[in-house]
Amino acid sequence: MLNQDNEKIIQKINKKPKDTSKEKALEWFRCKQNPFYFMYNYVYIPEHGTGGSFKLTAENLHPKMKRTVKSIYNYHKAVLMASRQLGKSSIAACMIAWASVFYPGVQAIILNMRKNAGQNNLKTIKFIIQSLPSWMVTNNPFTSKSDIVTYVTLFNRSHIDVFYPSTTHSADTLARSLTSPILYIDEAAFIRDMKTIFGSAQQTLSKARQQAQKSGYPHFIFVTSTPFF
Repeated sequence: MLNQDNEKIIQKINKKPKDTSKEKALEWFRCKQNPFYFMYNYVYIPEHGTGGSFKLTAENLHPKMKRTVKSIYNYHKAVLMASRQLGKSSIAACMIAWASVFYPGVQAIILNMRKNAGQNNLKTIKFIIQSLPSWMVTNNPFTSKSDIVTYVTLFNRSHIDVFYPSTTHSADTLARSLTSPILYIDEAAFIRDMKTIFGSAQQTLSKARQQAQKSGYPHFIFVTSTPFF
């Protein structure tokens, strides 16, 4: 369980591993065991539109975002409605990147209202992973370098897909596609037929989560949205 004691320990540890295989292996294990440790020590968040980035720390992560991470990790689900620019999608990207890097062959799905919005989610995840040290993810972490595609496969066979409503993605089609233990739904209030999609997908989502739990793999549903008036 992630708690305040864990966080205090993490905040005190902010050093890079020594250049030895043993230290790197220990550091990799620390990151796998605790997403806060991973985020506070290694994650850089891109600033879209500027070409820059900023280091994620315990000080600049909003307390509500910390609670969200704990809910995702401890209870495997979280629903968050908030205004823009508060870090909702960044937290989702951090958690998906963490699961994808440290659990080989994990499957994750992003559902968004539009193709380009989902691709922006994917770009943030790719940036986070590309910014990690090479000893953690190898020099070439992705099998595809294109920013146009709506999926990405990592060096360890982890796979992330983006789905969105379209003329070729009906509610039934999307529901059948959500067969993953990790699901992030962004701007849920603006996704067409969201109630039908999510309701129809419950059986497959439940089975995927059960399989992940048996294997000791991360599994969660994270739903975010800005208000829809």
